[in-house]
Amino acid sequence: MEPQRAWDAALARGNTKLRPVPRDAWWPYVWSVWRGVRVGKQGRVFHQGLFFPTPLPEGGKAILCEHGEGHFSVIQELPKTPAILPVVLFTNRPNQGG
Repeated sequence: MEPQRAWDAALARGNTKLRPVPRDAWWPYVWSVWRGVRVGKQGRVFHQGLFFPTPLPEGGKAILCEHGEGHFSVIQELPKTPAILPVVLFTNRPNQGG
């Protein structure tokens, strides 16, 4: 369904309330753009013209998450189940209080 049509349908049903952000460890990564990356020399990941440190060895695989507000994170792997918590290897996101 197109966004405008979905919004119009929600308005017609009275579903227009904002809800609190879920307290889920994966929530900050759900709305990010994910792409696989290879870890370079000295355990660093290249992004935006700079190298960022991770504890992984050279040649390792990781996931780069570009968040909508311009920050990014490097996580060890994509979620296989909701019970597995994200392993954050690097992030420049400010503390979100959670």
